[in-house]
Amino acid sequence: MPVSLHARPTTRTGGSCRLCGYDMAGLPIDAACPECGAVMTTSRRARLANENITLASPRYLWRLAFAATTLLVAAAALIGSAIFFHSSFLDQRWLIGLAASFLWALAVWPVTSPRVESDGNLSRARRSGRVPRWVARLTQPAWFLVVLSLIAHAKIQFATIAAGAPPGPELAWILAAAWTLGAIALIGLGFLGGEIASIVRWAGDEELAERLRAATIGIVVLPPILLACYAGGIGAIFLTGLALIIALLLLLSISILVYGVVQLALMSLWAVHNAATAQARDARVAQRAAEEAKKFRDRVDRIHGSPIASSRKPGPRS
Repeated sequence: MPVSLHARPTTRTGGSCRLCGYDMAGLPIDAACPECGAVMTTSRRARLANENITLASPRYLWRLAFAATTLLVAAAALIGSAIFFHSSFLDQRWLIGLAASFLWALAVWPVTSPRVESDGNLSRARRSGRVPRWVARLTQPAWFLVVLSLIAHAKIQFATIAAGAPPGPELAWILAAAWTLGAIALIGLGFLGGEIASIVRWAGDEELAERLRAATIGIVVLPPILLACYAGGIGAIFLTGLALIIALLLLLSISILVYGVVQLALMSLWAVHNAATAQARDARVAQRAAEEAKKFRDRVDRIHGSPIASSRKPGPRS
């Protein structure tokens, strides 16, 4: 029975030197840089067999850390605008929500950017996880539209009450649009959580990655069940207890997702530090290799360039 082995490629399809930026495409994956002579350390060469986030470029890691921090700030501001600023003036309260939802949608893009491995294959990174990545990117701006819908609903309702007129059908339509957009955003949040779980697994934390996947499933599945409990009659004891359990599970899922984003930011900063340490180590190794090569050339020059060596003639062998 034939066995197919998928061996790791031995040549680079992209990427550049970590010291001078020379294009290393087409060279062996452990080759020294032809421009500056930088060589890959033994420990880093061994890690190539198990791809890790520490092998990513520092630019990607800094962008990932900044985006994860932005997600946390935006989520806190969005939740705060809906809870803690409830008694403040309407425009001021939802202005914070609009800004927070806009920042959230922007931060999703760098978090879901293609993860280029150490061989520099950008085309493979773009193909991998393309559908979840774009679902998360295209659905998360829905939070911004949800906030706009709630602002429009509140303003129309306030104007209707002030005029003493009965509420029109437009209020129900706007509220239905807000719920629909919220459902779309929740589905996209599940895909975003899956992307974060993939990055966490890339960093080597399998346990947290599995918890994040379970949490994102809960965030997508539990809210419709909770709404169904309320629509079915929250006064029933069974439905009231079920709704309480679902609400607690939903709160736990959201907490795990927030914790995962915090860990993502910390992992990115940790990987930046490790990458800087590896770069410094590679520089020291390259410097030692250059010094050894210079000593060897000087030794050869002293032997072949001395007057005694040049005046000697090879004699007949006995």
